[in-house]
Amino acid sequence: MKYANYAKKVFYPEVLKREEEAGEFVALWHKLLPSELKILSFCSPISFRDNDGYSDIWHPWFIKQSLFKHLTFPIPDFFKSCIRFFKLLFLGNYGSFQYIKNGDDSVLGVAPKYLCKINEENVVRTNYFSDSDCDKSSWVLFDESGKNDLLSRKDYFIISLLQVFSIAKLLFRRPSEVSVKSWFIFCFCALNWVVAGYWSTNYSLYLYLKKILSGKKYNHVFCIHELHQHSRILWELASQMNVESISVSHALLAREKLWLHPTKYELDEGFKLPTKFIVNSDYDIEHTNHIYSNLTEFIKAASPRFSHWSKSNEETVCNSKTVLFAGSLAWWDNEILLNAIKKIINEKNEFSIKLRFHPSSQYHKKWDTWLASHQGAIEIDKDDLKKSIQNSCLVVGVGSTVLDETPFFNRPSLTIRDSRYQTFFKNKIPYEIDIEDFNWSELRNIISNHNSLSEEKRKMAQSAFGLNERTFSVAFNKFV
Repeated sequence: MKYANYAKKVFYPEVLKREEEAGEFVALWHKLLPSELKILSFCSPISFRDNDGYSDIWHPWFIKQSLFKHLTFPIPDFFKSCIRFFKLLFLGNYGSFQYIKNGDDSVLGVAPKYLCKINEENVVRTNYFSDSDCDKSSWVLFDESGKNDLLSRKDYFIISLLQVFSIAKLLFRRPSEVSVKSWFIFCFCALNWVVAGYWSTNYSLYLYLKKILSGKKYNHVFCIHELHQHSRILWELASQMNVESISVSHALLAREKLWLHPTKYELDEGFKLPTKFIVNSDYDIEHTNHIYSNLTEFIKAASPRFSHWSKSNEETVCNSKTVLFAGSLAWWDNEILLNAIKKIINEKNEFSIKLRFHPSSQYHKKWDTWLASHQGAIEIDKDDLKKSIQNSCLVVGVGSTVLDETPFFNRPSLTIRDSRYQTFFKNKIPYEIDIEDFNWSELRNIISNHNSLSEEKRKMAQSAFGLNERTFSVAFNKFV
C-alpha cells in the first residue's frame, strides 16, 4: 500500500517562514498600540493563526501566489467588514457575559457559552470537565452576541480608529527580512479584522475579566481552549495579577495548529502562556515543549472529555459494507475529503458511502450542487456519531479527532493528505494515504488487513488520549 510517510516530513518551510514573519508583524504592532489595547494584537488573526476567516494565508498553495494575488485577496472582505463596522456601531453588540459563582469560589473557569450548559441549580456542566470540577468552580461564560455595559459605541469608534492608524503606520515599517507580499497581506487582514469589529468581544471580555479578577483573588484560573483568543486574554490577566493559570488540552496537539506556537518575537514582546498545561501524551509535549520550555509546566493526564474511553469495551465484529467519510471544521479539510469521494464515486465497488459533516463545517458552496447530483450514491449521515462508527467498516477523514477514536470500536481509520494544504499528521493511529493514491483497492486492503493491527492501534489511541494516565482535576489542582 502506498501510504504517505508524513511523520518524517519536515514541516512546511514556507509556512514556518510566514509564521516568523507574522511574529515580527505582531511584535511591532504590539509596540504601537496603547497599553490597554496591546492584548488585541495577540488576539488578531495574524497572531491567532487559526482557520477563522483568514485561513488561506497560512497554506503553502497561497504563500506561493503572486504579490497581485496577495494584494487583491482581502478586497472583497473589506467591503463586508465596513458593513459590519456600521452594524456594530449602530447595534452595540459587543458580546455578553455571565458570571456564575459556585463551590468554594477559589477556582475560576472561562469558556464559550456554546460549550457549556447551565442546569436548574445554576451550575455549569460541560463534557470538558468532571461534574465535581464544575461544582467546585466559578465560571465566566461569554457569547459574541448580546450587549454589555463595558464598551460604549463611542469607545468602539475611538478604539477602531486607534487600531486603524497603528496599522497604517505599520504599512511603511516592513523589516527587510520580511517579504513584501507577507507584510501587505498581514496589514490588510489585520485591517479587515479591526474594521469588522471582531476585536470588540475580545476587548469586552478583557475588561470584564479584569474587573472580576481585581475584585476577587482566585487561586487558579483555567480555560477549555489552549491558546484561543479568550485564553490569551486570561493568561495575560493571570500574569498581571499573579494567579496560577491552567490550560486543559481541548484535543490532540500538532505542529500544524499554528495558534499553539507563538514566535520568539511575540514571546519577547510579552505574549503570556499558562502556568500549567495539561496534555494527553508525550507526543503532545514533544510538539509544543520546545517553544514553552521553562515558561510552562507540562503535565500528562487524561482529560474528562476523553477519559470515558478507558472504560470502552465496544463490539469487535464488523459485517458492514459502509465507508463513513467524516468531515472537519476547516474548509480545506473538507475540500480534500470531497475531492477524494469525487475521485472514487464512479468506480465499481461493493461499498456504500456515508458523508458526515462537522456541525460547523466550512466548504465551498459548489459542493452543494455536486452532492445534490449524487444523492443516490452518497448518503448524508445524521446519526449519533458512536452509532455511525459502529455501523461502518472504515472511517475516512482529514484532521478530525474522530479518526483517532475509531480504535475503541475496532474500526480502522484513514486520513488523506494533499501537499497543497496544511493537514494534521497527529500520530500513527489513522492509516495515511496521498490523495493521488486514493482508490477502492487501497480501501479494501486497509479494511481486510486491519484485524492484525487492531490491538496495536487501540494501544496507540489509549496513549494518545492519556488513558494510561490519571485524570486531572482542575478544581483541586491535583490528580484523582
